[in-house]
Amino acid sequence: MIVGAMSDTHGNRRLMHQVADHMESALGVTRIYHLGDDFEDGEELSLTKGEVRVVPGLWCIEYESQSIPKFIVEELDGLSVAAAHSERDLNAQCCAAGLIFTGHTHVPRIEHIGWSLYVNPGHLKDDFRRVHPPSFAVVEIGPDIVRARIHDAAGPVRAEVTVGRDRLA
Repeated sequence: MIVGAMSDTHGNRRLMHQVADHMESALGVTRIYHLGDDFEDGEELSLTKGEVRVVPGLWCIEYESQSIPKFIVEELDGLSVAAAHSERDLNAQCCAAGLIFTGHTHVPRIEHIGWSLYVNPGHLKDDFRRVHPPSFAVVEIGPDIVRARIHDAAGPVRAEVTVGRDRLA
């Protein structure tokens, strides 16, 4: 299974849709995680794409809602996957996941810590925020490995980490 993650679109819906289209058509992504800021961006994306999971960001009014969860935990191909906007929203169940998506910092990151692979896709706000250019993540969940990649918004791979499934929760 191939999943994608994007975060911190902050109203840049043109780039958000462009990246989502590229994820699906060129990279084979079948599920997209929108990690907040802005929640409405993620909701719009869910109207035009197949499987989209959305969590609210800290700057969204939905973040304060008791009816909208701040994190998602689900199983994909036998791997526990957690998604939240900020690491501060991860609870024990999230931290026990093999694959953990977070956003918020606008800094792309892939790091294998303990039994989890942490992936922050960066941001899709615009070209001049927080030094890092816009980026997104794609994760391939295979029978023996999990391969995470950070892509520049234009598509090229910026970073890649591959971890054996036996090294993840």
